[in-house]
Amino acid sequence: MMHKFERAVEILRDDGPSQLSKKTISFLHQHYQKQLFRTYFSDNNIISDDQLPEISDQVWYLDEESPIEYSQPTGDRAPADFTQYTSGPHPEQRFVCNIPSCTLVGPSAVGFTDKNKLILATASGDKSMFTRKGSLFLGDVSTREVITQSYLNSTQNNSCCFNYVFPLVPFYDQYYYHWMVEYLPKLRALEKYEQKSGVKPNILIPADPPSFVTESLSLLGYESNRWREWNRSGQLVKNLIVTNHRHHLMKSSFSHSPDDYYWLQNRMRSIINSTSKSGRKIYISRQQAERGRKVVNYDQVIEELESRGFESLVMESLPLIKQVEIMMQADVIMGPHGAGLVNMIFSNNPKIIELLPVNDLRPHFYMLADLLDFEYNSLIAEVNDQHNIIVDTQELSTLLDEASV
Repeated sequence: MMHKFERAVEILRDDGPSQLSKKTISFLHQHYQKQLFRTYFSDNNIISDDQLPEISDQVWYLDEESPIEYSQPTGDRAPADFTQYTSGPHPEQRFVCNIPSCTLVGPSAVGFTDKNKLILATASGDKSMFTRKGSLFLGDVSTREVITQSYLNSTQNNSCCFNYVFPLVPFYDQYYYHWMVEYLPKLRALEKYEQKSGVKPNILIPADPPSFVTESLSLLGYESNRWREWNRSGQLVKNLIVTNHRHHLMKSSFSHSPDDYYWLQNRMRSIINSTSKSGRKIYISRQQAERGRKVVNYDQVIEELESRGFESLVMESLPLIKQVEIMMQADVIMGPHGAGLVNMIFSNNPKIIELLPVNDLRPHFYMLADLLDFEYNSLIAEVNDQHNIIVDTQELSTLLDEASV
């Protein structure tokens, strides 16, 4: 509060009373909107995953999930900080259900029931994430529009109404990792629904989707005649087909499911007709990445790696089917922390070596490798002001020797 008062005094001194008045009104309006949002989206107006069967016309359950058991990280293989993430919950049984008479709104196709209750599975599956980042999900749809259901005006005037739809519209900005571990595995549930109901719903995907979205759907047998791009303008849905959402959120939890990953692994690998020998050592480069974690001393690192038989690849420049094939052939997969490492899912018992920035230790790929029973090694690297990493090549050489790479 003192900070806000000091800021107000500063604005009054530098910009005058008129600007202070305008900024005060703007601040109070934003504060009011946030409070209104949090108040409305209480438990009474949110349908959680465990409540979905109660409002559904039809519900089908998949098999019980395999148990999760993490090995404890050791200092010479993974940061001890990762211990806090190794007591995650047992994954809840996946189900799929049909919710009648819904509305989809916002940039990520958030679902509301005919009682105007939020379907949390369409909004990250995590209440705290939704209430913190509401604008990511609802975009320009205000809380007042939600409360009064005035967002229905545009949808009721829209002559197009989905009959059966299965939403796969991420709320993340860049989402390759999340697409692979949170969204594609939902197709397990869609398969169950189609087998039991005989209905093949449209699959709702982002507008102008990145190539990995359409390529992955095609590889899994869902061609373009099944997709509908989300127009963000609001849409009535006669039958919304929903499964539980398994979120991966640093500030919440990681809802891992080995069964999801093995399903995706088996489905993708079954379509690759590869006769190439295995044994490849792959370094996944981030030198063309937009968001940090490039290797500052890349030339020195690559010199060391190439002397050991590594290939440096920019995975995002390759078709997805080629990425899967390369992972199937890899005995070693190495790279800076980044979404490309999620492709380890498609490999066959490789060694994983992750370069971690010292100021941002994230457990995503330690946990994934551990659940898939892959050997995991990491090297913690210093960072510069641009969030790029500086690898100690002597430490790298020692790590590679100890890992027999």
